[in-house]
Amino acid sequence: MLSHTVSPLFRLFTSLKKLTFGASSGVANKELTKLPESVGQLVHLEELVLDQCKTLAELPESIGNLKRLTMLHMRSCKRLTVLPSSIGGCISLRDVSLAKCSSLQSLPDSIENWTELEELVLTKCTSLENLPAQLSNCKKLAHLNLRSCATLETLPEGLENLPRLRTLDLALCDKLAMVPTWLIGDVWRMGPLDFSYRVKKRKSSKGTSDKDEYCE
Repeated sequence: MLSHTVSPLFRLFTSLKKLTFGASSGVANKELTKLPESVGQLVHLEELVLDQCKTLAELPESIGNLKRLTMLHMRSCKRLTVLPSSIGGCISLRDVSLAKCSSLQSLPDSIENWTELEELVLTKCTSLENLPAQLSNCKKLAHLNLRSCATLETLPEGLENLPRLRTLDLALCDKLAMVPTWLIGDVWRMGPLDFSYRVKKRKSSKGTSDKDEYCE
């Protein structure tokens, strides 16, 4: 049984293409607290699944050595607060899901190197207050899900320069004060069922709250 870490025997499986330590049959992994630096030796790894690793608090710096990694799923990793800057080295990532990582506070600027990224899911990342401006360098990004990011206050500049963006979900982002004017102007790029947001107005200077606005 896994206790606190994963055996350095990773180095014996350098041809591995998929690695899963996350939930199996709906049962969370409550034992894994960290991955060893030797995970960086899995240079052929394409998919890494760490869903519901409830006690996993960090990723090793060597994660950036996984140049062929196309999918990273870390849903419901409740103790994860940050990603290492070295993760920008995962230059082949296309599908990243950090949904329900409720302690995640930020994403590193190095995600600017995720130039193949097509989908980024940050649903219910309730400690996430902002996104790095470098996200605008992910020119292939088509789907960005920020639903229920309750502390998200602003969107980064430059998202209007993402030519393939088709789905942007801002539903239940209660602290998002306003939707950028460029987003309203470019709504034609997105399907009518793909674009939704809920903006809760801030209290007025008189101390009264305006009604919530919905747009779908």
